[in-house]
Amino acid sequence: MNNFFLQNSCSINLNFLIYIHNLYENYHKSHKTSKFPWLPLKETALLDYNEMNMKARNLWTAIFDSYDMNDRVDLEWWINNKFHYYDLFKIDHAGMKLYEDIKKSFESWYWGIGKHMCDIFSHDLVENYYKELVVMTEKKDLQLKNTTFYLQVVYNAPPVSWKNKNEKMIIISPETKRPTVDELYDALFN
Repeated sequence: MNNFFLQNSCSINLNFLIYIHNLYENYHKSHKTSKFPWLPLKETALLDYNEMNMKARNLWTAIFDSYDMNDRVDLEWWINNKFHYYDLFKIDHAGMKLYEDIKKSFESWYWGIGKHMCDIFSHDLVENYYKELVVMTEKKDLQLKNTTFYLQVVYNAPPVSWKNKNEKMIIISPETKRPTVDELYDALFN
């Protein structure tokens, strides 16, 4: 079987981008049911929705393409402010204050229940997918790569224009359809 590992992960960085995107979407869109979180926001601190979405997508891609490690490194990036989330708000006193408040709100949720819920959601999926991948590769007389492949859990699915898989991981969310074992296989072998 070589050194193939299938691991669940709940990136604090990717989930924070979803959190910010949902805040903007709740503010700018009129939905009957708001996405989590809903917080009162001051328009003077916000970027134009399209500008924020473009910057957020670019930031998502940078994080997504850099992700070749475990949750410890992801957390180090968070602690060391590797990614400039404050660029998703106006660069003035009101924007920086809102950014800091949103970051505190997110950390309270993430470390309180958010990460735990994501881990519970994905735990059994890892074992099931792993078994199915082993069976599939044996049927095709192949071996799994010497790599770690991540089932990257985000609490809400990212916008469709944002990247959701590469050779290192695939995004999964409780609200979306699970990828098929064929999709995982294709990500690993193509």
